[in-house]
Amino acid sequence: MKGKELACREGCVDNTLMLLEMLHVDYGCNGEFSIGCGKGFDKSELDNLKDPVLVVGPCAVEEVGEYLKQRYKVVTVNYCNDLSAVLTALIKLMGIGTTRIVPMSPLKLILTWINAKLHGSTANTPPIF
Repeated sequence: MKGKELACREGCVDNTLMLLEMLHVDYGCNGEFSIGCGKGFDKSELDNLKDPVLVVGPCAVEEVGEYLKQRYKVVTVNYCNDLSAVLTALIKLMGIGTTRIVPMSPLKLILTWINAKLHGSTANTPPIF
């Protein structure tokens, strides 16, 4: 679902859809849930969504986040274009582990992450497990 007033194609809409498509097409992931972003929602259209609901972006979180939390299990991503947070939410909703989508062994992934942190990386990444 997209807000009628605003739903940024270059951010919340297309980046979320790109990650969703990657997980589905490249890794065979599925899941039944709803996704909403933007602003300008007709609240009557929010009453029969597939639970849980992923609310992406500060516009949607601010406008309908609390409303949806009263009706559904809700996962929110509060920042514009936060690919790491959206990917973290989607892998949880679609039941895939992060280590499955990284092309290296889990041990090498952990060692690489530790090495990056030891060298001062502040990158926002999905949790390894």
